[in-house]
Amino acid sequence: MRKFQAISFLIAFVLLFSFAMPNQTSAKVMWGKVEVTTGMTGKVEILKDTDLLKKDSNGKFIKSGKAKKGKVYRTVSYKSPYYGLEKGLFIKKTSSIRYTAIPETLLIDKQLEKTPANKKLIWGKVEIKKGMTGKATVLKNTTLWKLDKKKKPVKYKTVKAGSEIRIYSYNSKTKLYKSDSGVYIKNDKNIKYTALKLKTVTDLQKKLNETDELDVITIE
Repeated sequence: MRKFQAISFLIAFVLLFSFAMPNQTSAKVMWGKVEVTTGMTGKVEILKDTDLLKKDSNGKFIKSGKAKKGKVYRTVSYKSPYYGLEKGLFIKKTSSIRYTAIPETLLIDKQLEKTPANKKLIWGKVEIKKGMTGKATVLKNTTLWKLDKKKKPVKYKTVKAGSEIRIYSYNSKTKLYKSDSGVYIKNDKNIKYTALKLKTVTDLQKKLNETDELDVITIE
C-alpha cells in the first residue's frame, strides 16, 4: 500500500512540475527563405551557379559542390574574399552572389527566444517584444493616430508627456511610427525615437540570470 502511495505521489509531482515549467517554445524567426540562427551574420543569394568551397588539411580552398541559382545560404563569417557558410563551407565573393547583412531587429528577435515565457524584459517604461525596432519617448503631449478605411490617419487619443510607446516600423512618406494594435505616432518635435539595440536585450537577460527570483527585469 505504501509503495503504491509513493508511486502515486511521484507521478503527481512529475505532472505538477511539468505544468509549472514555463513554455519556452516559440515560432522560428524567418528571414525570407532562411531561419535566423545564433551566430548568423547575413545571407548570400546565388544569382548564378557557382562553386562551394571547403579547406583541405593544408588550409587551401578546394571545390566541394555547386551552389545553384536561387539558393540562399546563411553566412557566419567573412574574410576577404570568402564568406564562411555553415558546415565548414565557404563561397567566394563574386558577381554570382549577393550578400545581405542581417538586420539587428532579427538578431534581437532570435535573442528574445532565450527569455523564459514567465519573465519580462522592461526597457525604461516599455516591455520588449518581438518585432519592435525601438521606442518613442513623448516629450510633449501629442496625438496617437489610427488609419481609416482609406488608410488616412485619424485622431485616436492624446498621450501625455513622459510616456513611452513601443515602435515596430516607420513610414518615411507619412512620417508615422507604427506601434501596437494599429496605433501610430507622428515623427515630430513632440517625440524622441530610440532604436532598440541587441546589447540592451543581452544586458537585460544577463541581469535576469543574476536575479532569477524576479519576474520583471528593468533597465533604463
